[in-house]
Amino acid sequence: MENGGAIYWKAAASRCAGVNHKKLDLACQDYTEFKLSGNNIIFAAIADGAGSARYGGLGAETAVKTILEYLEETIKR
Repeated sequence: MENGGAIYWKAAASRCAGVNHKKLDLACQDYTEFKLSGNNIIFAAIADGAGSARYGGLGAETAVKTILEYLEETIKR
């Protein structure tokens, strides 16, 4: 929505552990993040944490942060 030349963004995300994770008392390993570029472009990335992998959550976070950084750098060119 524009208001006097200003642009306002609203973004929301949610994640939760699946049924099997809840049964085994495991944390949700999914990751999501938003990034607003200096060009008023909003990027969103979501990664499934591969719950069967020991470091699935770290992998999901790394993937999301990496792609958001890449996208931001790409639009600067």
